[in-house]
Amino acid sequence: MPEIDYRAELETFEWDRATWTDDKLIARSPFRSGDSTPSFYVWLDGENAGLWGDSGAPEESEYKRGGFVKLLAYLRGEDEAETRDYLGLDDAVEDDTPRIRQLNLARFKRAVSGAQRKAKIVLDRAILAGLRYRHPYLGRRGISEAAQRLFSVGYDRATRAISMPWFHADGSLAAIKYRSVTHKAFWYHAGGAPVYDLIYGIDNVYKYGWRDVMLCESETDAMAAVTAGCNAIAAGGASFNGARRDLIVKSSVECVYIAADNDEAGNKFAEEVIAQLAGNVKLYRVKFAEGEKDVAEALNESGVERVRALRDAAESVRGRILSKEKYYFSKKGL
Repeated sequence: MPEIDYRAELETFEWDRATWTDDKLIARSPFRSGDSTPSFYVWLDGENAGLWGDSGAPEESEYKRGGFVKLLAYLRGEDEAETRDYLGLDDAVEDDTPRIRQLNLARFKRAVSGAQRKAKIVLDRAILAGLRYRHPYLGRRGISEAAQRLFSVGYDRATRAISMPWFHADGSLAAIKYRSVTHKAFWYHAGGAPVYDLIYGIDNVYKYGWRDVMLCESETDAMAAVTAGCNAIAAGGASFNGARRDLIVKSSVECVYIAADNDEAGNKFAEEVIAQLAGNVKLYRVKFAEGEKDVAEALNESGVERVRALRDAAESVRGRILSKEKYYFSKKGL
């Protein structure tokens, strides 16, 4: 089996009130907002390495305990199959002997068509009516009111959390992500669509016919870019797949500025985007200065001019560009 550096993987994410020891992480739970006293833990070493639990969660809760793949999939905003691929778990067995991966017809069809073979999950837009409030949380970070309105940002008074709706390309409500304004926990509205095959802000692309976009990791990065006058979308995490590729390629977008976070996970994200989109749209890679983390930080610390400068100085990713017509023709011919 491949060795997993559990600590290194978890250190790429923000943990509220975290305590790190040689063999354990203790922090507030990322799965629920009511964890006022850190009760979430992950074993980093020993025979239980990778296992996690939440002593404050109800015993019947899905997020009471689990394995590392489930936790990392949640944090990365992807399904568990993709996380296993990321960790290299599908390419090895107990004795470290490579095995031939068996063909999974459902995954094969998804790789070919870039579309999930299941009914689209839609939430009732009436849910948003109860979130039509404002909180200064994002404004304090330099994000404009106009950008918040474009992305339909709201505020849930009951949980004291910013609400960030995710929409399907046709504008129907797919999911709602909540971010606490009192600590670093986030969670999703029950019953919504998984976001690993969605793109935050894709509804704006289809509605307004955007031809160029900054592709960011987080929702706040996308809002920061829009504040600076740049069209922007987000993956909601550091992963990119075929379904997300198809949402972009089928749209009006012709040019993508990859604004991945300035860290190792961001580099991997950029590589995934390039692998998926090269040959379909023009690609540029945004380069941050040393110590500059992401678009949101650039806006908050240096203002809108810095964000625009980052986009304008982006480096071209060389590759053959196919026309949209050729792309659709090739898909129909499969």
